[in-house]
Amino acid sequence: MKNLIKNLTVLLLFVGYTSCDELDKLTDVDFNTTVTERIIVNVDGGVDVLLNSNVLVNIDNEDTHDYLSKIEKVEINSLDYKVINFFGDNVGVITADLIADSAILDTHTAVTVFNEVGVIYSIVDTATLNTIANKLKNGGNVNFAINGISTCEGGMNFEIEITLNLTITADAL
Repeated sequence: MKNLIKNLTVLLLFVGYTSCDELDKLTDVDFNTTVTERIIVNVDGGVDVLLNSNVLVNIDNEDTHDYLSKIEKVEINSLDYKVINFFGDNVGVITADLIADSAILDTHTAVTVFNEVGVIYSIVDTATLNTIANKLKNGGNVNFAINGISTCEGGMNFEIEITLNLTITADAL
């Protein structure tokens, strides 16, 4: 009889615990959102001119604002970037890294910027994407930057558009 009561107690505790988890999952809401930011790059003419421009990225937008304190999970479905709004020396060249916080996402060596306008590059390294997602989940900003050197005669201006496609899980209650 003593064992029966002990086993029933363990069973009730187990059922109660798993039921709470299942109820909590019922109050979760999943939604997709897109975050787009631009790094503005202005390069003076000259040889080996330093590039150092950045933008802070976070997930506070109209889709997520009401859930910011209740976010349970952020998943990056895709992280893409491209050069847009180019103006200047059509043969200007850069050698640069695209960086998120301290992680190098991509390196471009001796690239003619004008030829890269509109070309979409994707970041697929799972560990890096998970690190960025965790920082965003915890309410932090991620500093995306371009660092490197440029060689051009008359200077160049362009933007690097960064697009993150995200799935957010938040507690609706």
